[in-house]
Amino acid sequence: MNPIVILVLIIFVLIFLKWLFGKEKKSQRKLILSRVRRNVYQRCNGRCVWCKKPIEYKDAQMDHIIPFSKGGTDDENNLQVMCERCNKSKGDRDRPKHHKSLIYIPWWIKALGILFVIIVIYSMLRK
Repeated sequence: MNPIVILVLIIFVLIFLKWLFGKEKKSQRKLILSRVRRNVYQRCNGRCVWCKKPIEYKDAQMDHIIPFSKGGTDDENNLQVMCERCNKSKGDRDRPKHHKSLIYIPWWIKALGILFVIIVIYSMLRK
């Protein structure tokens, strides 16, 4: 047989064996500790990080920022609070780039920022 054909067959067999036996087993989910759950709830100010609606502690759902199915961990820094509706609509996807920020900023701070920009532009135009 041609040595190139033998090499191709060996590579094919190695790729097949890696595919067959190289699959990693997914680790099992662990229960989130009540201490971690409470800390995440307080960090998010008791609000859903998507729709910003207040959530009672007992109704809050812990959501993985990097989905568990995509290698995310149960670490406190990878968890966020979501209401049931937002959590179901998110599924196992990452946070969309067009979605609202995860940080809650009150409307009056945003209004002050806009007012500041208007004042700066107005003062530049007057000169």
